[in-house]
Amino acid sequence: MTNATNATNPMTNAVIERQLFPCFITVDEVPPLVIGNAGLLEAKIRLLLKFAPVVDLVTDLRPASRLCSDARVRAVTGVSCQMAHDLIVGRPLVILDTLDPELNASLSVAARAAGVPVNVPDNPALCSAYLGAIVDRSPVLVAISTAGAAPVLGQRIRARIETMLPADFGRVATYLNRHRASLRTLSPARRRAIQHQLVDGRAADHIIAGDDSAADRLLARLVTATDKDGSVRVSVQVKVVDIGGGDPGLLSLRGVETIRNADIIVHQADVAPAITELTRREASFVTVPSGLVERQVRSFVDDLSTGPDDERIVVLLPTAPTSSMTAVVEHLSDTGLCDAVIPAARPTLVSARGFLHGQADDAIDDTRLQTGAGHVAGASVDRPACGVRAMTGVMFTANRLDDGVVIWLTSSLCWSAVASQAAIFSDADIDLARRQVAAASDRNDIVAAYEVAVDGRADRSMRERIRAAGGPTITPPQDGEARCPRPLKGAG
Repeated sequence: MTNATNATNPMTNAVIERQLFPCFITVDEVPPLVIGNAGLLEAKIRLLLKFAPVVDLVTDLRPASRLCSDARVRAVTGVSCQMAHDLIVGRPLVILDTLDPELNASLSVAARAAGVPVNVPDNPALCSAYLGAIVDRSPVLVAISTAGAAPVLGQRIRARIETMLPADFGRVATYLNRHRASLRTLSPARRRAIQHQLVDGRAADHIIAGDDSAADRLLARLVTATDKDGSVRVSVQVKVVDIGGGDPGLLSLRGVETIRNADIIVHQADVAPAITELTRREASFVTVPSGLVERQVRSFVDDLSTGPDDERIVVLLPTAPTSSMTAVVEHLSDTGLCDAVIPAARPTLVSARGFLHGQADDAIDDTRLQTGAGHVAGASVDRPACGVRAMTGVMFTANRLDDGVVIWLTSSLCWSAVASQAAIFSDADIDLARRQVAAASDRNDIVAAYEVAVDGRADRSMRERIRAAGGPTITPPQDGEARCPRPLKGAG
């Protein structure tokens, strides 16, 4: 995926539009090169040394001072920054800041001409590479870049991701890699299904805790799982995800995860690009043709269901489905091919017979229906929109520390002062939500956080009715900041 960004040429003040492609480079064979005299290069060198065994340095500082305080930094002697052009070729990465704008530009041009990625801190126009904020759970690495536009934003995103990934999360990647050979005999779809179950289930907890033996036992059960008649359990899995109006922010957590894990995406021609961008690169897309008659609907669904074993098919159901899409969804229901419906964060459509109302009570188990945000204020909890049955779950609420405003955790794990955006978290998502609440509390962003059980009835306590109606019951100071409070970390 490319990312468009704008940079300003410091020599002409012209705006340059760039197309960026995210990638990772190796720095363990040829040392990266740092050129310059700026003190901020010390931090860049420390960052490089987390991944590179050796960093070469060219500097005019005498002595090299703190830039060369680590024994793994090799100061190149007899070469000034003015003469460093010849040392660039063949490097995996060059970072430079000589404090001389013209020399910086000259060195940047030399690096680009040699095909070497170059980074000039705080000068995006001279960069062909950007150093993002990094979440290190080796061998899992997550890099977040704003293309030099807003580094602070990247740091905020990194902090949020760090709360989601335990410190030893990299063990999961190591474990999966170790078992790749033993799973290679399975079909690709079944292999992915087993790996997803390992990552999402108790096995991951065992792996992170260092108990690989317990994870091995769970893996063995998944590989040898059979039906009651002794046959190997294989089936095409079809799920329907309510995508509402096409805003990814309104999808439930389970809906997003389902789309990301899909092998085949079934959609209308006008599906929002923001939704399809959630899919895996390897996923296939099938457009539901318009004007299908009953016979063509049956043929279309039959073609979907004759794919490889354990293939994950996801149907994207929008707010305004075409008659063909409605017919396809209804046929999936009638034939029993669908094993789950994932409502949106705020369900918007339930017109497909047998799925989201009517016979869904019998055809689909309650535990299969995952939910995102429910309506806390202004809507009846016991009468969800369009007939979707109210779901049991937990909401999270707290007070913002700096102004006391009541806030709620949303389905995107952000905090909002709008009560109707509060998410109802099911068992599948509640642990992730609790970690987010704990992280916000540790940062002193929130105070008095607690869980509110939602059992599908509108019999909340008086305290919750007051809070949802716009608490707190105290009157905050009447200044501009109190009327428009600052969003806290992760606020929506």
